[in-house]
Amino acid sequence: RLYDSFDMGPEEMKKFHQDLSSYRPEVIIGIAGSVFQMARYLKEKNIKPSYPSKGIVTSAETLTEEMREVIESVFGPIIFNRYGCREVGLLAFEDEAHCGLHVNFSGNLVEVCEAGTNRAVWEKEGDVLVTTMTQEHFPLIRYQVGDVAVQTKRACSCGRNSSLLVQVSGRSSDFVTT
Repeated sequence: RLYDSFDMGPEEMKKFHQDLSSYRPEVIIGIAGSVFQMARYLKEKNIKPSYPSKGIVTSAETLTEEMREVIESVFGPIIFNRYGCREVGLLAFEDEAHCGLHVNFSGNLVEVCEAGTNRAVWEKEGDVLVTTMTQEHFPLIRYQVGDVAVQTKRACSCGRNSSLLVQVSGRSSDFVTT
């Protein structure tokens, strides 16, 4: 089922909820802001949905802590965030331990570097650079995708040994310095 994220007024969300209640999906995949808006609508109406049974996967926008709290207060702690970009697809994903976003090593090298440099930075915000390993005809080498993130050397409790992004702050063009 597809629901229009650009048309989410109260009447449309009521219809979405009715359809989802009868369909009862196991998983919902959605834009972070749209899932957040739906959760706020359901919370305002004091509705506890019977869906999804297994999880919610968010992407396409930064999932803030406020958004996560509201979504989990409505649907339960079953949210999994993922991070990607149009040029290469999935870059990182959250697992069941919720310790951050595991960098997806299948075909990409993801680095977080100090703004304006090629020096890796840890535990603080930096520019996301991606090198593709599988695009033969048009490889991207240390391509600055325009996002700002924080990577950590800390290991995830799940045991996976991929590097972790503990925060994806958003697009570098989204920041206004005052």
